This record gives sequence, structure tokens and C-alpha cells, in this order.
Amino acid sequence: MGDEGLGRPSFAALTGNIDMTGCRYVGVGRAQKTRQEMIQDLEGMVGQIIAEYKKANPGKKPFTSVLYFRDGVAENQFKTVIEEELPRIRSACVKAGIKGGIKLTCVIVGKRHHFRLFPADDASADRTGNAPPGTVIDSVITSPVEFDFYLQPHAGLLGTSRPVHCNVIADDNMFTPDDLQQLTFNLCHVYARSTRSVSLPAPVYYAHLVCSRANHRFDPKGNFSLDAPAPRSLRKEDADRRLQEFINAFMPLHPNTQSVMYFQ
Repeated sequence: MGDEGLGRPSFAALTGNIDMTGCRYVGVGRAQKTRQEMIQDLEGMVGQIIAEYKKANPGKKPFTSVLYFRDGVAENQFKTVIEEELPRIRSACVKAGIKGGIKLTCVIVGKRHHFRLFPADDASADRTGNAPPGTVIDSVITSPVEFDFYLQPHAGLLGTSRPVHCNVIADDNMFTPDDLQQLTFNLCHVYARSTRSVSLPAPVYYAHLVCSRANHRFDPKGNFSLDAPAPRSLRKEDADRRLQEFINAFMPLHPNTQSVMYFQ
């Protein structure tokens, strides 16, 4: 996420699970170039997550499989994710001492589409008339050549619920469709703020929260407020200089905060 004004940064966030139940996460945020969709310091962010995993699991064998949920990219950027981001994840794991490499599965999740799911009859609907949570569509309206599916993970409270569209662009773990769909649905139940399933897997939701809090990780004594309107016209050199000032002023988390779910 980012600001549309000149001289303002975009923010990137990564969250990672560090326990055996899939419920405890840590988050890492970065300020980066304006309107930059790819995560620039992904290798460093993954390394930070791995360090927290090792700290939380002393003496345990390192993981060998990674499930990477990626949000915020359009279909024409899938190839860029494969060519730029996935190698950075692998490189970070090698640098962290995970020998033999990892099996990496990447799932692009998105809700920016116009598909809606409706039950065939009233008996199959929930109390708001939506398809029940856990409904999966993986044929007919999906791609005939790619591994993708639509998942309705939550019960709508009002109006028509929008399913999440999942595109699997890499799968070293060789998940069966049923297993990956079930795992994705399960992760929609571990969001700490809710006692019900939510509309996105918890790590994706948490990354959104880390990004939203990144707006406040600047020295309050400095002139780095993102609340004031951004200038709409600015010379390129002035915009670049101001952007770099924002990036340099982005404050790291306190070490005591890094290991807890401060964002939830």
C-alpha cells in the first residue's frame, strides 16, 4: 500500500508464522519507492522472519517447506513475482542456513474481481442468502490451464459476500487441490481479532495491519506526516530527495516488539 502523492513512500509488509499451530505470527514492514508493487527488500525481510522463527523454536530442525501468500499484484505481474520475489525467498533461506533448499508454494490472493457465488437453493444458503463458508469453485469459471480457485471463507453479515480468488503460480510442495483449498480455508479461522472465519487468510490480513501501522513509524518531531495532503506537482529531483528522506526516517521496531503480534 502507499500514498499517491509525489515524494511519498509505499509500504511493504511480510508476516510469518513462528509456531506449530499456525496461529502466532511476526511482522516486518519497510518503506520503499512510490507506487512500487514488488517488495524491494524481500530477502532481508524473510531473513528477519526466519531469525524470529529460530528464536521461538530453539533446537528444532529448520523448516523445509514454505507457503507464500501474496496479495496486491495484478495478473500481468505474476511473472515478475516468479522471477524476482521467489528467488529472493530462496536466497534468504540459504543465507539463514537452511541446507538443501526449500519447497516453495506461492499463492496469489485477491478480491479485486467481479465474481460472486450464489447457492443453488435456499436450503444451501446461510442466513444472509450467501453461499456457506468453505464453498470452493475450482472448475467451470476458473482457468482451464492454470491452478486457481475461488473460496468463500466467511459468512457475510450484510449484502453479497465476495470470494477470494487464489492463483497458484508455483508449487514445489505438490499440494493436491483439496489439501491447498482446505489449508487456505483453515488459515481464515486463526485471525486473532475475530471469533469467526474472515475473508482472507490470517497472514494476509496481518500484513495489511502491519502496512497500516507503518504510517506511524516516523519520528513525530520530524516533518514526516502522511496525513497532510501531498503535493501534486514537484520537480523530479525534489520528489526523489523527499522520498529518500521518508525512507531514511522510517524507524525500526523496538526489539521487544518484534517478537510479538503488536499489529493485531
